[in-house]
Amino acid sequence: MPFAEPGEAVGGTEALNDRGLSMWQLSFPMEETEATKLSQIGSSALKAEALKRCGTWHDPIPRLLRFTPEDLVTGYPCYDRALVDKDDLREGLNSTQSNAYVTLL
Repeated sequence: MPFAEPGEAVGGTEALNDRGLSMWQLSFPMEETEATKLSQIGSSALKAEALKRCGTWHDPIPRLLRFTPEDLVTGYPCYDRALVDKDDLREGLNSTQSNAYVTLL
């Protein structure tokens, strides 16, 4: 969902409150095959799943979910992996890159 100033419309969507529009993200555990299927079904199924899981949470969460336009909802499987050892990241670095670090998101 895009960010917007209070009262500003983005893509025909008016701000939900006096602070403007917000971006939200929801992550939850799910089997890969189920996650892939949900993603393939599309935005309406993803929004329905978000409402199913969080629709009874405290305000303003349900309102934020309900008022999010379906065409702005996207979802796909993401994976947890073991942490990479920093020494493995340093292989191949030259002397000018000796203090380089990588953040994996």
